Amino acid sequence: MRHSPNHIWRVAILQHSLPGRFQGCTRNPTNSNRSDCPRNSGAIDFILWMLRCHSESYCMSMTYSILLFILMIAQLTLVVYMFIAKEDYLKHMEHVVDRAWDRRTQKADYMDGLQIGFKCCGNRDYRDYTYQGFVPATCCENPGHCSVENAYKNGCKSTFVNFWDKNSDIIKYAGLIIAAIEFVGFIFSCCLANNIRNYRRRSAY
Repeated sequence: MRHSPNHIWRVAILQHSLPGRFQGCTRNPTNSNRSDCPRNSGAIDFILWMLRCHSESYCMSMTYSILLFILMIAQLTLVVYMFIAKEDYLKHMEHVVDRAWDRRTQKADYMDGLQIGFKCCGNRDYRDYTYQGFVPATCCENPGHCSVENAYKNGCKSTFVNFWDKNSDIIKYAGLIIAAIEFVGFIFSCCLANNIRNYRRRSAY
């Protein structure tokens, strides 16, 4: 059975939204997250099965349409929130970094991820680590030779917030475009469900 472009896009988006999970399964199958690999694979198989079946069943088509409509509403809600409450949104981004910093002694993965991804060091700046006498390897371009002198000087809180501030317009308008595409998909799914129902009614005679 042929897969519609809508299906292909959704699988691509799913894979893009979970890069760490997919890479963790392929790069190091013996790591501590290896138990997530079968679950991820099973979830993807289930989603693909639903997408494959929805074109053959009126019930599945309507379920797909309803879920797509809910997703569209959630998308629009987020976009509207970013339009009218940008400052609150940016404050929430600050709290994200604060929580990652507060929990670094228990699990440093989040803070390390921020420092690697945004090339920053510490919460406010690299001096947040002076109490321990050294900076983490994730604070430097060259992790093998990391010191206070060659550590990133910018703090992760300001860098992270500035990133979302600069890209907020892109996110908002991209969200509107995606919501419009989802609306078109919702209309087509409803039409498909209606055609399936009419076909079955005619076949019953």
